[in-house]
Amino acid sequence: MNVAPPTIAAPGAPAPQTSEAARAALLDRLRGAPPAGTWPADRGVPQPPPGPRRPTLAFEIPADLADGLAAVAREQGVPGVLATLAAGLHALLYRVASPWENAGIEEIVVGAGRDGAWAPLRQSLDPDTAFSDLASRAAAELRDAVGGEFALGEQSGIAAEDFCRAAVLIGGGELPLDLVFAFDTENGRHGELAYDGLRYAPDTAERIVAGYLELLRAAISDVKTPIGLLPLVPSPARNPAAEADGMSGASEWDVTAHELFDRAAARYPEAQALRWDGGAMTYAELKAAADRCARRIGTARAVALSGPRCPELIVALLAILKSGAGYVPLDAAYPRDRLDHMLSDSRAEVLIGPAGIDGALTVPEGVRVIGLHDLLVDAPSLPVDPRSAPRPPATTADLCYVIYTSGSTGLPKGVGMPHRPLASLLDWQFRHSQAGPGWNTLQFAAFSFDVAFQEMFATWGTGGTLVLITDEIRRDPDRLADWLTAQRVHRLFLPFVALQQLAEAAAHSGRYPAALREVVTAGEQLHVSPAVREFFRRTGASLENQYGPSETHVVTAERLSADPADWPELPAIGGPIDRAVVEILDERLQPLPDGVPGEICVSGVPLADGYLGRPDLTAERFAVRHPAVGPTGPVSPGDSAGVRPARDAAEPIRVRTYRTGDFGTRLPDGRIHCLGRRDGQVKIRGFRVELGEVEAQILAQEGLAEAVVVVREGASDKQIIAYYLLAEGCDVPPRTLRDDLARILPGHMVPFACVAVTALPLTPSGKVDRRTLAGRPLPEDIDAAYEAVLEERGTAEAAGAADAVPAVPDAADGATADGTASASPFAELLVEIWADALARDAIGVHADLFALGAESATALEVASQLTEIFRVTVPARVLFDRPTAAGQAAWFAARDAAGDGRLADIARLLLASEA
Repeated sequence: MNVAPPTIAAPGAPAPQTSEAARAALLDRLRGAPPAGTWPADRGVPQPPPGPRRPTLAFEIPADLADGLAAVAREQGVPGVLATLAAGLHALLYRVASPWENAGIEEIVVGAGRDGAWAPLRQSLDPDTAFSDLASRAAAELRDAVGGEFALGEQSGIAAEDFCRAAVLIGGGELPLDLVFAFDTENGRHGELAYDGLRYAPDTAERIVAGYLELLRAAISDVKTPIGLLPLVPSPARNPAAEADGMSGASEWDVTAHELFDRAAARYPEAQALRWDGGAMTYAELKAAADRCARRIGTARAVALSGPRCPELIVALLAILKSGAGYVPLDAAYPRDRLDHMLSDSRAEVLIGPAGIDGALTVPEGVRVIGLHDLLVDAPSLPVDPRSAPRPPATTADLCYVIYTSGSTGLPKGVGMPHRPLASLLDWQFRHSQAGPGWNTLQFAAFSFDVAFQEMFATWGTGGTLVLITDEIRRDPDRLADWLTAQRVHRLFLPFVALQQLAEAAAHSGRYPAALREVVTAGEQLHVSPAVREFFRRTGASLENQYGPSETHVVTAERLSADPADWPELPAIGGPIDRAVVEILDERLQPLPDGVPGEICVSGVPLADGYLGRPDLTAERFAVRHPAVGPTGPVSPGDSAGVRPARDAAEPIRVRTYRTGDFGTRLPDGRIHCLGRRDGQVKIRGFRVELGEVEAQILAQEGLAEAVVVVREGASDKQIIAYYLLAEGCDVPPRTLRDDLARILPGHMVPFACVAVTALPLTPSGKVDRRTLAGRPLPEDIDAAYEAVLEERGTAEAAGAADAVPAVPDAADGATADGTASASPFAELLVEIWADALARDAIGVHADLFALGAESATALEVASQLTEIFRVTVPARVLFDRPTAAGQAAWFAARDAAGDGRLADIARLLLASEA
């Protein structure tokens, strides 16, 4: 059947003339229209594809769909299908308008018309809007547009692209928009999409048409369906998410990590399993030591472990797993309050740590304390736990470890990870990596990171050697580069910041690790900098980018091509690894087409059990859904613990899906680009940080009225910046606030800078404008900016406080009171070097150099320059640990005092030559 279109302009007739009054009314009607919305442009295409500027794609409209559209049009009381087609385009563009890029679009304007005349249709939308309501509103607006002469023609003086970037036409017509759907329903059920060839590739145009037709088909099948649930991609014949989630039964890969170690120990008993500076252990020796310690641990469900990086820590960790307990790492660098919370919250029954650990922490009643130093040295003579009766061997469903991550309530939350996800990851890693017997893998990750498990057991499962490094070398990129060569390390697992520092150090020294073969990076966005590119060109090692939050461990991987010259600056995170299902979903957990940004969501084997003692948060982040319709509602306690309840055979399969909070887009080949985080959760130096937790700790400090934490992008890392308002009559200098926070927060959560302000910028809706704050440059002198805030406040207290905060020189450098000059030749030279490095005319001797813009790469460059000037090794860690020129000058003065004064003479000669 032919469907007659509405008569906006007669076929072939000239466009209607728009009166000035009608034009003014139209402009008034469109006043405040949102930014033009359209299908997201293709990513990663540096040049437009060859061919016409506005290519077209012809498609067929199935007969049942055309009949259904006509029926819906009749129900809406509009002749023809134009309003229904326009409503479908409204819904389509609304669904693909990613809040990641557009901060959430609530209105969409599309064009609808025929030949040379069209009408702009403006719709307010939300995901609960029924499609029938959307079509009715489009029909009413279309009638108003025609009756009120709102139809625009070529002579109206208003261009279509002024208000929309997509249009639906019936009949001919050409508009210079991103997307124009043209339909011929009189001479057959045909359609044509004209699209911007600079924004979209042909396969993208095919996805746009497919998504449009899929949405229309679902809409006409039930016009009451909310537009937020209308599918944009066809339902697959198979459901990989449901299949992965429903995996059960024994499999070859379904083996606990410590069982994998025992198998390797049986196969390679005399091979080195662990090596450190001054010693080594074979697989047989490490197994024997861990077995003895496991008997001492007994039958605890969870065991907390704290201590320095040492062989005993490795033995203890392996022993904990062998005992059947879950491992709870307590990083000694964390503040005591945080460690006390983790120890109590995890309900650990045993605490293993160095001597005096029971005095350094608040140990709950009933928790046994075992000295870490006893495990390796005196283990044979120590009695075992009398309660260590034989227990059933741990299965892959049992707890493996509890990793604490930042929490938005101000307290960290524990992720309970069973053995099974790690077993699946290790099985994939064994088959994916070239590592084998004789390979040396560096143990670099902190023991509170899940990557530490990957380093250890991916090495032991293939008969390789785990090489333990000291904290001093680990923190010094210069020494690390040389140490990798000396120890013949073949494989590294590094976060990007550490990889960048290592590459910079190697570039400055010209020495590259000769034995290196594989590098795996994870934890934060990989940037292929020139130094990184040169590092892999010189070493010939492979580089793999892995992705996965603590709640899943690794779920995607991207092995970069052999030639570093071909690497993109921001590589993708790759495709899913075995038994992991990674989807790009919208807010209602509906699948999005390839190329459309959405939330990265994970299903299948890699999921953790949830958050310890937090069923509410577990239910929120580990959603239980039917893949076809989204979340099914609140999760039962059984679900939140990772246990699937019994169900009737006819009931649709429910899938547990972890919402990562990361946004990404999938490429047509299945690989994923990660775009970052939508919420207040960020990665800082590889650690995941919830900005809400940092804000909560800042607001807990006395003297503050309000505080906002934002993240600023640096050259090689992200920086947390805290902006705060003083409470009336209170004096909280930035340095005091930052020092107080450093005593209660881990180092990676301490703000890079604390900045006092007199007011916080607000959005039109009255919310704090965090985007504006994040883009605001930092004051060159934060202390001076604070004094200006006090003066502006205009109180007597402020004046007194300003007078009471003079710059105090460091005793070792002889700085003057204003902090801008110094009698010390070291300080004078350092401020000149740093001013050049930071492209500033001058800097204060007490200014925080990293707050002024110094990055890791800058510090490495300055350290290399100082080494050349003074002919002594200046470790980069000196500059990191002493972030002011005054502090660094004190280090040089102490070094010179232990020698013959030669360094000060060099500094004076340089200063004299420049005078």
